[in-house]
Amino acid sequence: MSCRQFTAPYIIDPMHKRKIEWDLFMGFFYLVAFILDPLVYVFDFSPLHGSNTRATERIITGLIIIDICLTLITGYPKDDTVLPEDEEAEQEQQIKVDKKTKVINSNRKGNTRGL
Repeated sequence: MSCRQFTAPYIIDPMHKRKIEWDLFMGFFYLVAFILDPLVYVFDFSPLHGSNTRATERIITGLIIIDICLTLITGYPKDDTVLPEDEEAEQEQQIKVDKKTKVINSNRKGNTRGL
């Protein structure tokens, strides 16, 4: 068994519904951390020095570490990889272009009937 076959079942699809929900959920916590950390550490905002604030910061830090670990196993395709959905859309687009080209070529030859 190759390494790729062993790890394939554990790769997370980046477009999966739960992954998108997780990213939105984590976006909120990143926003809270971006606001809370400067207030507590840089500006020394004394009302936020309580134990509840410290516990909240530890929870947010834990969630960010989990998010970093999940990002490492998220399977983002390479730029040159063609996904099946993209391939079907590309084929449909090519059919439309071919039909337009045939109509233009037939009009140039004097045939006004088209397709």
